[in-house]
Formats: sequence, structure tokens, C-alpha cells
Amino acid sequence: MVKVLLVLMAYLSFLVVSGYAIDSPQYTLVYSQSDFQIRLYRQSSWMSATVHGTSFNSSTKDAFHRCVIVTVTVWHNMCPAAHWVVVLNSIRFQHLYLKIPLMTPWVYKYIHGANRNASHLVMTAPVLTSVTPSAHGSEYTARFFLSPKYEESPPQPYPELNLQFDKWRSHCVAVRVFSGFAVDDAITKEIKALQTSLDGYLYGNPAVVEEKNSYTIAQYNASYHLTGRVNEVWMNISGLTAEGCPSYGGKY
Repeated sequence: MVKVLLVLMAYLSFLVVSGYAIDSPQYTLVYSQSDFQIRLYRQSSWMSATVHGTSFNSSTKDAFHRCVIVTVTVWHNMCPAAHWVVVLNSIRFQHLYLKIPLMTPWVYKYIHGANRNASHLVMTAPVLTSVTPSAHGSEYTARFFLSPKYEESPPQPYPELNLQFDKWRSHCVAVRVFSGFAVDDAITKEIKALQTSLDGYLYGNPAVVEEKNSYTIAQYNASYHLTGRVNEVWMNISGLTAEGCPSYGGKY
């Protein structure tokens, strides 16, 4: 189990650090300021899994307490968690927590062959987590970007994985880039900063933020990268007709 996770993280690290071409959703930059951008993303396809929680941090803790023992002893059991946390208990790595953020066991298994074709999918970036408030905490939907060759007919996941194939139409996204780890305090701060920037930009502008209480966190780095990390806050935006931003009423 530990070896599998280390291989995944090392592989993703190699792709990012070496500059190897990782497939990512394509977009056109339609507006840019020093503190945020507006991007027009093309149609894209994602494989997703949804869990419920109260925060990024608590979901991580939940993943540790509810997943590690199960996945080590009974690998094929499904564990409802938004993150995996592995503790390497050795002299060299004692007390070192290696987190694979936002990659649920379901999605991990899917890209490593738990699909009808037994296909092993190449890692893509970013990994998204869309957060939608609900009456009982929030819904966290982890999304894995599917390479263009799978856009029309992706490998079908095994039913027990409870994965959802999402095909997003072209739409505009307001984006704020931030560094460090995507943890609760940092996310709250960056969301407020993006909202403040948008308030100024949208004043007197027909554009609107779709689903104001919802947002998406995009992460581009393997979790053991302690420096040079790149994360983004995304909020869907519509009404910029001159820039080609369509409006779907939040239904992308």
C-alpha cells in the first residue's frame, strides 16, 4: 500500500518537475489583473466522486482514521473519504505525514485500472475539489481531468466505485492563484480576497458570479512539495458576452 502511494506521488512529481507534458483543461485568458484572472475554459470531461464533510482539514483527519487501517488490511474495501493520509513509521520518516490531497480511493482506483477496460490512465492536472454548502456540512466533489482522447468515451468505472462522469460545457471562471498548502484558513482567506476583487470588477458590469456560496480549489502539485506550490480558487462567472462567457444558470 505504502509503495503504491509513493510510486504515485513520485510519478506525479517527476511529471511536474521535469516539465513533462501533463494534460490540462484548455482555456483562453479573457481578462487579467494582478490579483485575479478570468478564463474561458473549453469543454472538458472529468471523473468525479462526492463525499460530505465540514472542511478540508476535517476531511483529511477523517480519511486517516477511517481509511488507513481498512486499506492496509482489506485493500478492496471502499472508504468514504476525500483524502488519504499515510504515516510512514520508520527511523527516517517517523511522524512524516504524506497527504495525497483530493484524490479519493475511488478515483485513485479508477485511474489505476478499476474500470471496464482495465486501463491505466496517465495523471493529469489540476485535481479539483468543488465545494458546495449543504444543510449538513458541505459536499466535496473531487474531480480528475480526463485526457482529450477519453473525452467522448472514457473507460467506464466499476459500479461499486460510485463515480460520476461529468462533461462541462465551455464557461468562464474567475481565478485567484495562491501558494502553500490548500488548508482551511488559507482557502477562506483566498476566497474572500477573490470575492473582494470581483466586487470591484463587477460593479456596473453585467457579469455575475454563479452560485456565490460555491467554489472550486485546483491543486497542481504532489503533496510532498513543500515549496513552489501552485493552487487556485475558482468561481464560475457569466454575463461577459463580449468575452464569450456563456450563461447556463449554474448548470455546466
